[in-house]
Parts: sequence; C-alpha cells; structure tokens
Amino acid sequence: MQEPLGDLQDAFIELNINIPNEEEQQEYLLPQWKDITSFLDEATSEFDVGQLVHLQSFTLFDAMSAIEIMDPRMDTGMVIEHTLESFDIEKRTSSEDALGIMDRLVVREMAWISGHSLAQTVYTCIYFHHIKKLNELPMPTLTSNMEDIIYGVLKSYILATVKCCHYIWTEMTQGNVYEEEDFTTNLFGLHFNDQNPDVMIFNDIDSSIMLLNHLLNTKISDSQKNTVKAILSRVEIRKSFLLSLVYLSKLEGSYLVTAKSELKKILELLETVDLTIGNEVANAFDPNINRKLTSQTPPRPVELSSVQESFKEYTLLIQRLHSICNVNDYPSVNSLINYFLDFAAHQPYPDAFSRSKLNSIFFHNQRIFGTIAVSKFILDSIKETVQPPVWWTSPMRQPAHINPAEFINAHDTLKTYLDRISMVFVEYFKINCHNRSRQRRMLCKVVAEWEILQEEAASVDEVFHALEKNEKDAATPYYFSSWAYNLKLTMIEKILYLGFELDLYGSHEYIMVYWYTQCVLGSRAYLLDRISNFVDQSIQTPDVYNYLLTNQSMNHSKKCLSEAMLKLLLTAKYTNQFDQRSLIFDDEETRYLHRFKPFVSLISPPHPTYQQFSEIVNIEDFEVSRMIEIIKNDFAEAKKVLEGLLAMSPEKTYTEMCQGHFKEDIKNLIRTIIANSIGLNYISETSPKASIDTIFEYHPWFPVLTKK
Repeated sequence: MQEPLGDLQDAFIELNINIPNEEEQQEYLLPQWKDITSFLDEATSEFDVGQLVHLQSFTLFDAMSAIEIMDPRMDTGMVIEHTLESFDIEKRTSSEDALGIMDRLVVREMAWISGHSLAQTVYTCIYFHHIKKLNELPMPTLTSNMEDIIYGVLKSYILATVKCCHYIWTEMTQGNVYEEEDFTTNLFGLHFNDQNPDVMIFNDIDSSIMLLNHLLNTKISDSQKNTVKAILSRVEIRKSFLLSLVYLSKLEGSYLVTAKSELKKILELLETVDLTIGNEVANAFDPNINRKLTSQTPPRPVELSSVQESFKEYTLLIQRLHSICNVNDYPSVNSLINYFLDFAAHQPYPDAFSRSKLNSIFFHNQRIFGTIAVSKFILDSIKETVQPPVWWTSPMRQPAHINPAEFINAHDTLKTYLDRISMVFVEYFKINCHNRSRQRRMLCKVVAEWEILQEEAASVDEVFHALEKNEKDAATPYYFSSWAYNLKLTMIEKILYLGFELDLYGSHEYIMVYWYTQCVLGSRAYLLDRISNFVDQSIQTPDVYNYLLTNQSMNHSKKCLSEAMLKLLLTAKYTNQFDQRSLIFDDEETRYLHRFKPFVSLISPPHPTYQQFSEIVNIEDFEVSRMIEIIKNDFAEAKKVLEGLLAMSPEKTYTEMCQGHFKEDIKNLIRTIIANSIGLNYISETSPKASIDTIFEYHPWFPVLTKK
C-alpha cells in the first residue's frame, strides 16, 4: 500500500488515528453530498409553471444561460421516446386535414416573421424537409380522384409557401433592419428551394385552382364543398401573396401598382375566410426538429399563437404592405415625412419585414425610390418648409444685379452642402423603420450631427447673404439653417416621447421630462414664428402657408397639453397625492444631467440648467384651486386647437398618406382631455391620496403627448 504524505501521516499518529488506506483517503477527500430529493419534492409540490427554487448565488445571468430541463425545445440532451419524423409526406390526407396544415403553416410563418427562429417555426413542418421530393411528384389531373387532387393542391401550396419564405428571407438579408431581436436569418444549412423557377410554382398553383373549381362542379356533399371552397380561398391568398412579393422585389417601384392590386385581393379574401373547418394534424409538425438544427446554445422558447390570432397578424402585415405600395406616389416631402413618422408609431409594432421593405423601396441605387436625386429631394423639402427665394435654389435664375462668378460660387457651396447631408437626410427617414429602442438610440447619436449640419447650413445662408450686400435694408433670414433646426427639434421631441413609450422614465422623473418638453416646444414655437415672419408674404405658396399653420397649431396644442400635465403633476405632488417612491442615494441634479445627456452639447435649443428647472418647479404660495383652473384652461385650449386640426383637410395638414391614423390620434387626444378634465374635480388638498389615480385611470402618464 502506498504511504500517505509525511505531514498527513504524522497528524494521524499524533491524534492516535489509524492511517486510512488508499480507498478511504479517496472518500475522505471527496466533497460531501446530501440527498435533497425529498426536500425538493416537498418544496416544488405547490409550484406553478415557471417557478423555481434556487440558491442566492444563482443570479439572473445564470438563469438566462441555463436550460430548462425536460423541455424538448431547450434541453437538447433530453431523450425522447417517440418522435414525429416518421410522418409520411406522400400520405393522402382528407380535405379538412389539408386545410388544417395550410392554416397552421401560416401560424408558423407569422411566428417567424415576428422574430422567432426558423428551426422553431416553419422548419418544424415535415414537408419543408422534403422539398426536392415534393418537386418530383407530378400534379394530378382532372380525372384523378378527390384525395389525389387535394394532395396535389397541398403540395403546390407547400412549395408556394417555401418560395414566399425565400423572398422574405432575401429581403431581410439586405440589412435594412438587422436587429437579432427583430428577425433571425439563420437557415441552419437548409434552403428555400431558390433554384426552382417561380413560373413552375405559379403553374402548379394555377393547376390547383383549376382542379379545385373542377371539384366544386362535381357531385360532392355540401360539407365537402365548404371545405374545398375554404382550401380554394387559401390557395388564392397564397398565390396573391407570392405575386405581391415578386412585384415588391422589383426596384424603382415599377410594379408597386400591380403589387397593391394583389394585396387588395388578399384583404378581400381574408374578410370571408372561415377558420373553424380545418383539423389540426399534429404529425405534420415536429417541434423537436430544432434540437437537431440549433447549436449548443439553447434557443429561446416560442409560444405559437392561435390560428385566429395569426390570421389577424397576417391581415395587419398585408395592410402594411398595401400601404407601402403608395409610398412612391407622395404628394410632398413633408407628407412623406409624416407618413414615415406615423408608420413608425403604429400599434402594434410593424413587423420587421414590412419595415425593411419600406426602406428598400424608399432608397436604392443611391436615389430616392431609385429615380430621384437626393439633392433634389432635400431642396424640395427646404422649399416646402421655409420657401427661400427662387434664385437661392435654382442656378438658372440668376438676378441681374449679382456678379455671375459669385452666384456660381454660392450655388457650388450649396451643392457641396447638399451632398454632405444627403445620406444623413436619407437616414432621417430610414431610422423610423427600426424598432422603438433602436430608433431612440440612433436619434440620440444623430441629433448631435444635425447640430453640426445646422451650423454648416448657416454658413451657406451667409454666402447668399453676401450676394445681397449692395441692397439697402435687405433682410437676411437664415433659410437653410432654419430648415435644419426644424428637423433637429423634431428629433429631440421624438427622443423625449419614445422615452415615455419605452418606459425609460420613472414616476419621479415625469415633472422633469414634461418641463424639458416645454422648453423644446417653446423653441419650436419661436422658430415657426420666425419662419412665418421672414417668408415672403407676397409670393407665399399655399403649401408653405398650410405647413406653417398646421405645425404652429399642432405645436401649440402639444404645449398646452404638456403644460397642463406639468401643472397637474405639481398639484398632485403639492397635495401629497402623487405616490412617488422614496429614492436612496439619489442626487436630482446628477439625474437631470444624465437624463438629458444627448442634448447638453447642443447650442440650439439652448440647454436649460438644473438651477433653472429647480427655480421654476419649486413654486411658492401654491394655490390648488387657482392651479386647477389654469389646468382646465390649458385643456380647453388644447381641445379647441385639436378640433380645428380635425376639421382641416389632409392636404392642409400634410397627412394625405396617413389620414386615418392622424384623425384617430386627434380623437384619442380629445377623449383624453375630456377624461382628465373630469378627473380634475377629484383633486383637493383634503382628498384621499389615491384620488390622483382617478385622473389617469383612462390614461397613463405618457399618451397625452404621443400615441399609445
């Protein structure tokens, strides 16, 4: 026997302990284990799904990287006795089963588009793993029996769905929206039958439609006819969807009108679709396939929506794509800007595919819609907003009193500036097609760049001002700089509003944020008034007049609403009805600087200091009754202005491309104002602390300023 080490041996002898043999030494050095099976059984006996017991050392990071044991989607080491991969794809199915497979394939398709992995969605369909074999199967004929016809229709539907997925995947790999949380493009080594020509798919689809119409003309039962009609509607929807994807993939918007026509057909068919007929064929989908396709990192679990919910999402997708088909027929640049802003604010969030498609159509081949030079597009925006003199924007309209060389130099300076800002202006549109979080992150970076662009624009203005040096009393408005400043203020507003929507602000910050919003809205009011003063009234175009009037009205209503909310919060705080949690280790000035960090370096609008904020919000001699009257007046003024905007035509409000959403938002704001005005009656110095909730039960803090 091998002797233990000297020190250990001496210790055993000193303690009068028998020296253990080698086996006993091994056991002595092993960690002590305790059987806790009974403890866990007792602790988890009353657990709900999702609950767990863990040590205090088990952190959130550990939980995120852990696997869910015995869940086949997460635990790739789990032994499964029975798998569904033995499903025979050549097996003839009933018409009800075929319809069920079609509908549940749409469920997985929508789950994929919403951001889930292919391995957990469409790839769970057994048919998707036998595309080559399906291609080789011949289509039935008019003399074939009903089972063969239904199978042939299902085959063509599966292949058309695969082709649709290929077009969607191709669009998403272009990188217009590239967040992993929005969409996953990993094909796991498989393919979407891209080598199969589109014409072969459409031939099979057309044959399927012909065969289904033939069945309807034969002697079959009424229940069978209902099922065949339902299958026919699904096939027609799939055909139109594939056609629309093909047309939308063409550049320069040459087929947008045709795509819009196909999408309209889908919307009409979806209105009459019956989702209660099809059977669920579980064997056709294997949720365990992802265990073979995914890497060692466990995928995130996915809960598939119901057929009804998935078709609602599908309808929303088609509606968005239908709306996008009108985008190249924009009446004005400002109308297009409003459309992008409205599209970005849709609820529920637009899917990643439609957002990417909007970006693809908007800018490709280094041109707007593939045909319009970016410099011309920017000049159109400037003309619609600030209306500079014609000779400022047209090198062919040189005034007689200006030196030709200086005139050419001024326009060269303008051209250089337009080239400098071209991609930044394009990005201003494209940012709206990212998800909400990325929109805010990108805007926080871009707004500082527009500060520089605004200064450069002022330099361009000054070059043109120098050409007017011989004119007496010549006005020197800063047209280009004012245009850039207007866009920058729009970005600042959106950053602030997205903070509400993304729940970035705590309740203790609402007063601070609403006060800062007041400063921004005040700066915009001053800018719009200044533009109105220096625009030439004698040659003012209706478009510019309507733009200024609409924006002044909208800005005034926002200002009244935010003032009312600020005063309402101050009143609630003064009367101890604003339930704010007590903060530990909090320094309000530090929090103020951190919250508005993206704007600290801006020269315009000037960044207000914390001392200014503190002096204004800390009101002495606070009179609750008088403050409530002021709040009611602010609400009444905002309601009056909003009703005026509601009565204006889309052409005057530049909302021709998003009229429905614009009017609905205005109506929601008016309803909110009415509800909050009623709630004001419950505020008093003696009312219970919870009465403040009455004011906001219709309406959380945020939607006063932007859509919910």
